[in-house]
Amino acid sequence: MSKFNAQQFVDAIDLIAQEKKVSKEAVINALKEAFLKAFQKTLDASDADMHVEITLVPAAINMYVFKDVIPDEEDDENAYEIPLSKAQKINPEIKIGDKCRIDVSVDELSKVAATVVKAVLKQQISEAEKVSLYEELKDRVGEMITGEVERCNENGCMVNIGRTSVYLSRKKMIGDEEYKPGDTIRLYVSDVVTTPKGPSIDVSRSDPGFLRRLFEEESHDIYDGTVVIKNLVREKGKRTKVAVYSNDPNVDAISACIGPNGSCIQKITAQLGNGHEREKIDIIPYSKNDAVFVMDALKPAEVIYIALEKEENKAIAIVLDGQRSLAIGRSGSNIRLASKLTGYDIQIAEEHEMNEIAEEEGYEFMKAEDLRKDEEQRIQRENFEKYSEKIRAKIQSENTKETSSEGYEKVLPKAITDDIFLEEDKKVESPQEEVKETIVAKAPIKEEEPVLAKEKIEEEPLITKEVKTTTTLESLEKELEEEKKVETTFKATKKESRRPRQITEEEQPHDVKIEPNKNFMPIYTEEELQELEDEYDDDDLYEEDDDFDFDDFDSYYDDDK
Repeated sequence: MSKFNAQQFVDAIDLIAQEKKVSKEAVINALKEAFLKAFQKTLDASDADMHVEITLVPAAINMYVFKDVIPDEEDDENAYEIPLSKAQKINPEIKIGDKCRIDVSVDELSKVAATVVKAVLKQQISEAEKVSLYEELKDRVGEMITGEVERCNENGCMVNIGRTSVYLSRKKMIGDEEYKPGDTIRLYVSDVVTTPKGPSIDVSRSDPGFLRRLFEEESHDIYDGTVVIKNLVREKGKRTKVAVYSNDPNVDAISACIGPNGSCIQKITAQLGNGHEREKIDIIPYSKNDAVFVMDALKPAEVIYIALEKEENKAIAIVLDGQRSLAIGRSGSNIRLASKLTGYDIQIAEEHEMNEIAEEEGYEFMKAEDLRKDEEQRIQRENFEKYSEKIRAKIQSENTKETSSEGYEKVLPKAITDDIFLEEDKKVESPQEEVKETIVAKAPIKEEEPVLAKEKIEEEPLITKEVKTTTTLESLEKELEEEKKVETTFKATKKESRRPRQITEEEQPHDVKIEPNKNFMPIYTEEELQELEDEYDDDDLYEEDDDFDFDDFDSYYDDDK
């Protein structure tokens, strides 16, 4: 057993574990392997029965080897055997044929062994770091990481991602992009696997998932799930087609991907390498109608007729004359990506070839305009259904909402709202009033008491002469009872609520017709009235104005003028 500075030894293990982000057990196992290799190098016996033990409490490194005990006559001590006399000095009770434990101090190791310890320790720590990194990254498959380029050649780059380095091959780069040591690079973790040499982290920039993650980072609607990327196909460095769909009728899927003034799409294309040619991105609206989806996938070519064979996944698209090359694209990239995006084997034909293909193949072509009209109607129906569901949900939530009754509307049962009204109003029963299960109650609002027409008439004094009447006491009592009934009926209209009830005709205020009392004494007698008529005869009114010309007035009031 060798003794050394225990605190320094423990601190060194803690420092290595912290820097490499590995456990202390992994560091201790690496040290055991390093000292064992050095021990074997010193004794020049790799298959000897050697052991290394490292403990932290107490801090110590114990190295020992077991040797067979042989007679003294065969004094040929080596890494495997020891004479009996030497073995008994270590253990007096030992016998021939037993195993003798021989301890070795760290100081006894050769200088060559120290170099071996350093090399093996570094290798073992690196392997432990990879294992730890695998545990960390195995759940990050499909995510983005950032690294720094360490070195590059024509075959690829070595990238430091913090805890370890990963290799990015030229095939997994975008186009003809180039990097130099010190450049920052973004990588997509496509897979993390274990190999006999340790865990292997597969990174890429040409994977379609790399572009999908860029869209999620730059477009908020895609990140929160309002806009969904239904499918994405890509030919690295050349062209990409993305099919998107919006779950919200108020959000346009294509506009959400492009961004205001093209800001989102510009940021995405800026991260697709630094080559001479930038990768082009086509954003296509996803449709449940396969025919419309295939037509949009072939853009920028304009499809005017299309025929589908869904069982065989074949489609024949008819384009305008002269647009065949536009539909096929450079090196066939456009039609290849459209086929991958839609899942149909697409064939392109021009307009003048349609009749011949229809006769030979027996296809029934559908007009693009009719398909798009049907698609618009379908989208309108879906949007209306979504909007209706939101409205119904909103109304249901408002009906179940309960708030404070002070200054806020609240749905209350009628048994509770009865306490709001006055006691005298409770006693009034109207046979025509509809009793509702619930009413909307607010703070009572004071209404002006209606002024009865009869009360107005009573306030205005009538100038009459004394007359003799034959009215009896019973008739007067009946009239008073009727007046009380009318007053109580009008009080029923004072019930305060948000929505006034329907007032009957009997309750409506109206002018009371006063019939002339036949018992009134006439002011003039018949003889006096006759004298007045004779005195103011019509013929005598204008005797003094015989020369009065009425034609002047007639002409003055003529309608034509």
